[in-house]
Amino acid sequence: PNPCSSSTDIYYKLPSGKDDYSLVLSDPAGRILLRQHINPAQTHATLNVSALPDGMYFYRVASAGGKGSQVKKLVVQH
Repeated sequence: PNPCSSSTDIYYKLPSGKDDYSLVLSDPAGRILLRQHINPAQTHATLNVSALPDGMYFYRVASAGGKGSQVKKLVVQH
């Protein structure tokens, strides 16, 4: 759910291949707060946001080669 308070599931569909993928979470200033390895064979990853202060964040799925998916907004509200 968005906003979320403790954790949220991020859904994705990745092409099959040998690339490594990460879920990248950043703040509005562009600072990377979290980089979590994800399994391309799965369809979602759980993102723990319980330690983050209330606010707006951005996430994307990125390959090891730097290519990334569309940036999406995530709101944390405890």
